[in-house]
Amino acid sequence: MAPHWTSFLLIRLPTALLVLALAVEGVAALLSDIPRLRHPMDARAIEASVPGPGSAVLLFGDSVTQDVAKSFDLGPTDRVRDLTANKASGMPGAYLLLRRYLEANPPPRVLAFAVTPEFAGYVPDQATAEVYLTSVFEAHEEQAFLEGVGLTGTASGWWKPAILMPEASIFDRAVALISGYGAGDGAADAPRDAPTPDRPELPGGFDDDAALTETMRSRLSADLSLAPGAGASWAAICDLSAAEGIGIAVRWAPVPRSVWREWTDTGQLSGLEAAIRAAGDGACSDVAFGDFSSDAPYPNAAFRDADHLERPGWTGAYAHALAGWIERLEDDGYGD
Repeated sequence: MAPHWTSFLLIRLPTALLVLALAVEGVAALLSDIPRLRHPMDARAIEASVPGPGSAVLLFGDSVTQDVAKSFDLGPTDRVRDLTANKASGMPGAYLLLRRYLEANPPPRVLAFAVTPEFAGYVPDQATAEVYLTSVFEAHEEQAFLEGVGLTGTASGWWKPAILMPEASIFDRAVALISGYGAGDGAADAPRDAPTPDRPELPGGFDDDAALTETMRSRLSADLSLAPGAGASWAAICDLSAAEGIGIAVRWAPVPRSVWREWTDTGQLSGLEAAIRAAGDGACSDVAFGDFSSDAPYPNAAFRDADHLERPGWTGAYAHALAGWIERLEDDGYGD
């Protein structure tokens, strides 16, 4: 081998790689306090920490409610703060969002859970939890809570050079900085596409029992039991709420009419409510329950897939009902 190639391979190339690795490590160190921004849960976790005058109602929900909350104005921020997420973060995510909110804001009057029964009893598996929980909530106390509900935290892993994981160390954090989330001042009050409507004219009638699609049919046999980690999360939410004097109201989000009948006729829905009330040796005994589907049935035809309502009529109908419930919660604490 020619001398210049020997010099390149043994001296220049390793030196260049070392300088590059050190430069990447330096940039990663500068960005280390910036949260990552990859998906809505990252944004929601940042927004929950934004200090403000506080809201009377904190709204939690999974995707059927998030779909409506991101499109319609459900009320001014002194009335309601939107902390909806998707199912992937489960009940541990709801607790951690609440904890972050209370660390930066005065306590609300009520926690409003407009969730599907499947979400209320759900804890993600390790792969999903890594994306939506353990890599989002990285504070020591947050990691300890996640480990306590059976999810392995990220803090226990071996240190890796930033150059081997540039997306996590640099790019995701740079996106947050460029998007305005770097200073912890995320867009908690993002404008909505439309005001909350008056009760809209709906297509078809409430008695419309169109055939269930295969994806909807899968919900007939959904497991509505309370996973241990979900029960622990409910208990933590109830304990924290009791300490702050906060009420808790759960109102089941709309589900296809045939699915709702199955769950109520078999007692699965009432069984889930009993399990939540018993969580933490009765810490949640005062949780108030309601059901949007019993107020005004949502026919099978109201859904565009297993979970989400047809636009614009049925999402508008749910937005109208949801905004009315939030207003009642603000007025009397439970709103049923």
